[in-house]
Amino acid sequence: MGVFLTVRFCGEVAPGVESFPHFFPLPWAGVSLAVLEVHVGTSLVLSVEGQQAVLPVWYSSRSQQEGFSLQQHNLEAKACGISPMQILSVMSGVVKVEETDLKSRVGFLHPIETRNISLLINATREQDSGQYMCTVNVVDDTIRNVGLINLTVLVPPATPTCQLHGNAVVGANVTLSCSSRKGKPSPMYQWQREPPTLQVFFPPAQDRAKGTLKLTNLSLEMSGVYVCRAENQAGSENCSIVLEVQSSEYVSTGSGRGTQSP
Repeated sequence: MGVFLTVRFCGEVAPGVESFPHFFPLPWAGVSLAVLEVHVGTSLVLSVEGQQAVLPVWYSSRSQQEGFSLQQHNLEAKACGISPMQILSVMSGVVKVEETDLKSRVGFLHPIETRNISLLINATREQDSGQYMCTVNVVDDTIRNVGLINLTVLVPPATPTCQLHGNAVVGANVTLSCSSRKGKPSPMYQWQREPPTLQVFFPPAQDRAKGTLKLTNLSLEMSGVYVCRAENQAGSENCSIVLEVQSSEYVSTGSGRGTQSP
């Protein structure tokens, strides 16, 4: 019996190709015979960075001699034309893990003798995202059967930075900005003013995608603590800024600080 796992990676996405969220449809791959069939539990697996990911794959065969291979093809790599890179193989029941970024983190979830060849990836990283392909070969036949699974590793937002743009004086206009340096998918932002004067903001004053909040015709009563939450499917983080509206031509620097959500 032989098992092979191959991975494609690409550092940059080709122009016009989305990296997230964009999944190619997965038609059933390979020719299905009574002798051999590859099964996948799902065509799409989602994981959060740092957690485990299980790619459920198994096969059925009437033959006593069979081999199979497992490959990962990163969607971005297809666009860039990067060659696959083998990361794991099994020959005659012996597992060999190649010298790749996944070496210390990849393996089979079950004994391969069970024909459940589900792949386990520990401590997932964003660059693990891609398309995994499992190919089973029957040694005494010319048929090869294939199963495909897409893995997407989500990344929680980093603690954002809150900033004040403009002079916080009565009658003026200012903009509060909030930006997180990472997150997959890109974080959305929500501003609110903290108690005792709780206030939640909506468009057009707030731009959730850009993380900006426009405050117009400032008054002394608009002073307070403003909190921005950066969030996506993987988690959320906060930062806050103290707005002190002055009655004279005083330039407020606005003190910003980052706090982590529970």
